[in-house]
Amino acid sequence: SSGEPSGGSDVLIAPGRARPPPPPAGWVWPREGGVIEVEVQEEEGQPAAWLRATVTAVLEDGWFQALVRTPSDEAGWHDWFSWREEGTDWRRVPLRQEAAAEPSSSSSAAAE
Repeated sequence: SSGEPSGGSDVLIAPGRARPPPPPAGWVWPREGGVIEVEVQEEEGQPAAWLRATVTAVLEDGWFQALVRTPSDEAGWHDWFSWREEGTDWRRVPLRQEAAAEPSSSSSAAAE
């Protein structure tokens, strides 16, 4: 296995995006539903901040999409990222922080 997302015969390609070169060996793709942080500048002249985003799609052409929400835009927007932008436009969340960011279903089951 190459570690790339697999799919059927239809190759999914990010709209309006050029296919990036393949990632380096050992690079791990983000997973759908996973949490990443993206660099966002909410207001002109203000420093950018790292905000949580949820990965909504991982495509075979090397791009993935995430839903980004800010305190001033709860509805958020979708943005596209590639492996080449890791560390500049997006970064991984440490696993223990990612697990804490995901809602727990065990607490509702324990209440019954």
